[in-house]
Order: sequence, then structure tokens, then C-alpha cells
Amino acid sequence: MQKRPMSRRVFLAMSGAVAGGVILAACAPQPTPTPKPAPKAAAEPVKAPEPAGKVLMQLTQKQDVSEWIEQNLDQFHEDHPDIQVEIEAIPGWTDGYFPKMLAKAAADMLGDICWYPGRHGSHRRWGAIKMVQALNPFAEAEDYDWNQFFEGGLLANRWEGKQWWMSYISEPVQPVLAINRTLADERGAGEIDPDWNYVEFAQNWASKVTLEENGRFKYYGFKTAGGDSFGAGNVLRSYGAELVNEAGDKCLFGENEGLLNFLKESYDITNKIKVSPSPSAGDYNAWEEFHAGRLGAYPIWPFFIQIFHEMAGDKFKIDFVEIPKGPEGRRSMLNEHTLGILFKSQNPQAAWEVLKWSCSADMCSRRVLDAMGGPNAQKETWGNKEILEKHPAYSIINRIMETVEPDWRVANFRGEEVGRPCGQYYTAVMADELSPQEAADKITDEVGKNLELPLA
Repeated sequence: MQKRPMSRRVFLAMSGAVAGGVILAACAPQPTPTPKPAPKAAAEPVKAPEPAGKVLMQLTQKQDVSEWIEQNLDQFHEDHPDIQVEIEAIPGWTDGYFPKMLAKAAADMLGDICWYPGRHGSHRRWGAIKMVQALNPFAEAEDYDWNQFFEGGLLANRWEGKQWWMSYISEPVQPVLAINRTLADERGAGEIDPDWNYVEFAQNWASKVTLEENGRFKYYGFKTAGGDSFGAGNVLRSYGAELVNEAGDKCLFGENEGLLNFLKESYDITNKIKVSPSPSAGDYNAWEEFHAGRLGAYPIWPFFIQIFHEMAGDKFKIDFVEIPKGPEGRRSMLNEHTLGILFKSQNPQAAWEVLKWSCSADMCSRRVLDAMGGPNAQKETWGNKEILEKHPAYSIINRIMETVEPDWRVANFRGEEVGRPCGQYYTAVMADELSPQEAADKITDEVGKNLELPLA
């Protein structure tokens, strides 16, 4: 099968929240269980009929989601000739996808399978409003083995004792630094000590890479992960800062000085040690600056491991190392893209077959090896020898996935809305418009108020 050339539509945007809700009142068709074999007699037991019919998948128009599934459908059709799969690719990220899906729900135009990138547990909302159905009946009917997934991935998609989504892409949030080894060697920065914290890394390594000439920075040694509650969630946790409690209804930022210390040290790295660009100097595109050879290091998503060597070519050498430590060591957060069966699916049993195939270890391993996206929470994928031989840095992430911490889960399903003040006021601190203390107070106050908003 011919592979499509890799596009650069690989950025992971974090924007777009959906206000309001659409409650669907109709009942979903129940999955058809596969009968257990009868006791052996003179004749073989009659097998249950194979699922057949049409399945409509409604997905975001994104390289590693709709494009990857579509270009591999021939393989699925070979194994399941009686199931016809159609893909409806909806343009845009969540800001375009969510409103269109909710509008389709209101107009009774939903298909059988949908995609959702859960942020702070917001994907549970579609279970609460009966837009997707629980997967347990399908799994129980055939004794499906959930243990093939890491527990962190299962927990992220579990709610009220049921599995509502299946992990399609599942990876730790920005767990490694991409290093321009050529630039570092030219600037005399040397190796990165794995025991360094962020300030030590900035002082001992990034400061050597950084070069300011005539009031302008020719090279920056480091670009921080920012202060977004999702994209920097693992770093926040490493400072002891927790967005919400386990119930998801109380902000915990005020329980200790973790958030304040995170803001203080980020400010020092940006404005005192001056190794990371300040927002006051304008927008800074770390992706472009790194590949132009002007940035020493920045935190990346696992998918970038697969494509950065090819993109750099012979311009410079790239290494990957684990991110520095916070005061509480290194912590993690899980990024999940999921697939689910829509509540009003007309062919739920066939949809279940498509779901299992899309989220299988085979599909996800091939997606990594073909540089078309990240893997999911399948243990077999993360331990794939071919992947580890081709991309040794995945051994770091494989270890993290074994104990990865799920994303925070907000009780009112307003995950993106609740977390928004974190990035907003972080930027103000880095631009020297607010003190770390003022920002910490505002973030804590506004996150708390957003948690009190009614269910989304």
C-alpha cells in the first residue's frame, strides 16, 4: 500500500472548549454478544454470524488520526470483508471538531465511531450526555483482554466503573528534551547531567549555548514547556503543584508553594539567567527555531522522536534526554487520544470490530515505524523491539509509561476551561507584567471559580 508523504501538520494544539451540551434521549442498540460454544457433540456448534454492514467514523482531519486510519482501511477490509468503513474527516482541531459533532448530535446525524482528545477528563462528558456508550458489554461478550493496555491508559478512560473510550494515541506529556548536539558541542556545553534540576540545567548547560550579540539573541539554550496546565502538567507536578483533588471539585494549588516555586524558577530561567525567550520579545516558534539551528533544547512530544532526525538531515546532530528534575523529582502526565462508539450507532457490533483494529498493537506499532503518529497504551507497542532499535529514545518513554500518571480529572467536565488561567498568567509572569505571587494567587482563585461552574 502506498504511503502518503509526511506532512507537517503534527502540532498538538491545546485550544478550544465547547460550551453548553446536547442531551440525547434515545436508547442505543445493544451489542450482539458472541454465544459461548456449546458442549462438543456429534456436530460442531453453530458459529455466531460475523458483524456486517456500514460503519461511519467521524474524526478530526489530522495526519495521525483520519489520514492514518483511511490509508490502512484496505487491510481491515481484507480481514472483515462484510464491514464497510467510511470516514468523515472534520477539519480543524477541537475548536472546529467539537461544535460540529454536537450540532450533528442535535440533528441526529452522528455515525458509529468518534474521536476525542480528553483534556483533564473532559471526554467523560460525552458519556454523561449519552453521546457515547460504555465498551464493557462488547468486551465481556468475547472476554476481551483489557490487560494488554497499561493501567494508566485504562484509568484515564474509566468512569463510574466502566470503560468509555479505547486508547488510540497514548503517551506521556513532553517527557524528553530534543538536543541540538552540534550546537551544544560548538558552544562548549558538554553533556547534560540527568540529576540536574531546571535551574542547574539552565545555569550549567543552557547558559553556555545561549549567545547574545548586540542586544539580540543569536542562540537560546532552552525553551521552557510554558505554563499550560496540560502541556506543562508533568512539570507542575514535579514542583508539587496539583490542579485539582481526586474528586475534581477543588483546586489544590493553594495547598502548598509548588505553583509559586514553579513560577519563580521559570521567571528566573527566562529573565535572570536569560536562557529561554521572553514573551515580551514577541512570539517564539520553538519548532522553527530548533530546526533552524538556533535553539539548544526544548521539551517535545514522543512523536517528534520519529521525525526530527530526518528533518535535521545533515545540518546538525540531534540527541534526546529526559527532562530535568523538579523539587519532587520527575513526574508524568498522560496525553490521550481516544476512540469511542457513539450511543446511537446503527451498527455497534461492527463498530466494535473497527475500534479494536484501530487501537490494536499492530496498527499503533506500524504508525510509529511509519512516522505517522504516536503509539497508544498497548504494552506490546511500547515494548516493540523494532521501534526501540530504530528509535532508542523510546526506551525512556517505555519506562515512564509503565507507571504514567493519568491527566487531572475535572468534575464538571470543563477541563480546558478550568486549566486556562494557568497558561494565561504564566505568560504574564514571563513577560514581567505580574509577579509570581500575584500570578499564583490569580491562577488559584480563577481555577477555583471555574470548578464551581455547572456541568458542561
